[in-house]
Amino acid sequence: MNPEALIPWLRLLRAPGIGSASVQQVLAQLPAMAALDDPRQLRKAGLSESQLRALREVSDADIAQDLAWMAAPGRCVLTLSDPRYPAQLREIAQAPPLLFVQGDPELLGLPQIAIVGARTASPQGMENAQAFAAELTRRGFVITSGLALGIDGAAHRGALLADGYTIAVGATGLDRVYPARHKALAQEIALRG
Repeated sequence: MNPEALIPWLRLLRAPGIGSASVQQVLAQLPAMAALDDPRQLRKAGLSESQLRALREVSDADIAQDLAWMAAPGRCVLTLSDPRYPAQLREIAQAPPLLFVQGDPELLGLPQIAIVGARTASPQGMENAQAFAAELTRRGFVITSGLALGIDGAAHRGALLADGYTIAVGATGLDRVYPARHKALAQEIALRG
């Protein structure tokens, strides 16, 4: 999707008080996102006056920051209407309206298995997570985890060591790696995952 077409989506995402359920409601009523510039249409789609006010108050500087982030190589934003948006995620009741992706968005459509666990895992637990992830990637699975300390990091490393694919789901957004000590791991995942 071209950056200009993303602006209405980014405004919806950044407006306080407009959550996934409200976005789903608007999309059901207004499949043409261009209608987001028309307060009457948005009112008809079910947004309240306070939500409309919040939408108008979204900073152009924040939108420009989002677009600048997206302009870097290997980054994109997937909307619910993007064919690369994960089909099963789209089916949940309050699917995120946008996914910020750094890396190959095509991996989101491949068979995945999540490996998550304790942040203070035992050495044996970390070794097991890494070994399971490596073997599962050899069998065609993408390993999905949360980039956290412990089992999550071991799972990502196992997939990478086996030359497989891994997806890190970041809780903080892609502009900040948490925990900070996983910055190099996050960069490697973005290059190969």
